[in-house]
Amino acid sequence: MGLVKRTITGLIGIPILLLIIWWGYVSFLFLVCGIVALALLEFYHLAQRQGFKPFRFLGTLCGVFLVILIFLNDAKLSITAGGEENSLLITSFLLLFFAIRVIKGEIAGTISAIGITILGIFYVAWFSGYLILIRNLRPYGMQYTYILFLTIWILDTAAYLGGVKYGRHKLAKSVSPHKTIEGSIAAMIFAQITLFITKWCFFDSLRYWDCFIIALILGVGAQLGDLGESLIKRDAGVKDSGNLLPGHGGVLDRFDSFFFAAPLLYYYLRFFCGA
Repeated sequence: MGLVKRTITGLIGIPILLLIIWWGYVSFLFLVCGIVALALLEFYHLAQRQGFKPFRFLGTLCGVFLVILIFLNDAKLSITAGGEENSLLITSFLLLFFAIRVIKGEIAGTISAIGITILGIFYVAWFSGYLILIRNLRPYGMQYTYILFLTIWILDTAAYLGGVKYGRHKLAKSVSPHKTIEGSIAAMIFAQITLFITKWCFFDSLRYWDCFIIALILGVGAQLGDLGESLIKRDAGVKDSGNLLPGHGGVLDRFDSFFFAAPLLYYYLRFFCGA
């Protein structure tokens, strides 16, 4: 039943996402902002289950604003388009959160409240900002973004099906009891297959060596992102971060694999592919 729900959700959601990636620019910004807003709300809800008191809605607004600033800077649409703006924004967040605690006279839990709020902004919003940076790369930003999404979708499915069919040895039993070494190997294999098929079908200019490295980066980054979110959920004592996406759980569950994979892909493209 779970696989049926996953399939139906995928059949509805994947074409929409692929179309938005093709459109790019502002439409893709709206997509990422939506992902960040929903994922941050889920993250802060998990934190609340552990007794933390984050600035849930304010932190979510700050996270979305950070993504917008990343977009403006990258598109050279902001006033100075300089990296100093991101530092200024984080500094402003901290000043705002401290000011609210001082005005309210709340002393107990100040460190944990501000710390968990900032962690959510970095973990969800900052890492998601790399999706914007990859899509805006010229001239192949759209192709690289398709590679990122398609590879992670396929390797996630391969890990799930490979684990169900052949899984015998646990990958990280205390963190995610259902993930297996066999499933992880299947994910890495299908990541390689996806990259080489992508090259042959619509991205001939991509070098064979880059296909191998990008598949390796995405395979490792996606699975570490998945395990990282599983660590947070186990700490909060829940199976899923939410129930918005039938068969997938919450938005955080669906996009956790991108949080580590996207930055790794971006820096590889920038440093080694001349993007």
